[in-house]
Amino acid sequence: MDIVRSGTFGKMAFSFIAPLVFLSFTTWYVNNGLGMPVGFNTVFYAGMVGFFGVLLYSWLTNVDLMDYYETVPVTVPKIIKTKLLAFLLISIWISTSFVITIAWINGETRWLWLALPVLYVTAIYMVVATAYLTGLSPSSFLFNPEILIKFAAISILPDLGLTILSFSIDSSPLYAIAGILLVCGVLLLCTFLFYRGIERKWAGTGFP
Repeated sequence: MDIVRSGTFGKMAFSFIAPLVFLSFTTWYVNNGLGMPVGFNTVFYAGMVGFFGVLLYSWLTNVDLMDYYETVPVTVPKIIKTKLLAFLLISIWISTSFVITIAWINGETRWLWLALPVLYVTAIYMVVATAYLTGLSPSSFLFNPEILIKFAAISILPDLGLTILSFSIDSSPLYAIAGILLVCGVLLLCTFLFYRGIERKWAGTGFP
């Protein structure tokens, strides 16, 4: 209802799709325009798409004023979890379509069995971790140096690990796949812990 009332669905979709298009153009230019085969592949794209999902969550928390929630029997954790569900419903079909298209263009559909799980795990991990750290105010809380450092740690480290492993997927597929699956397993565990922590951390707080 908030999304429909605010009329920002188009802006939200554009804010999510635009970085993906820019990423595709940049990597294509590096590989083809500059003639530097860096090793960008479908698994790499999937990881990047998953991490970009946090942009969409930020939009979801700014579609409308939240003062009126004080007048209805809901809590901040309940609204956060509802926003997370809305994020999945909006982003998954866009992300999946993008990764499948990239795989088809690059002739790498053989890696979709690995790329799609990487996409879903990283997307869910990033948005749940962001929701845990910032609640319903990511655009303001991320200006807090302490929270920003934590956010950088939880996003850059796994992103860097998946990127390095994806680059070696053709030269050392066995080790790369094992490493990627291990990272995804750790991210799933962290996602579960962050999701459970939302109730504890944000219960009793008021709406921004």
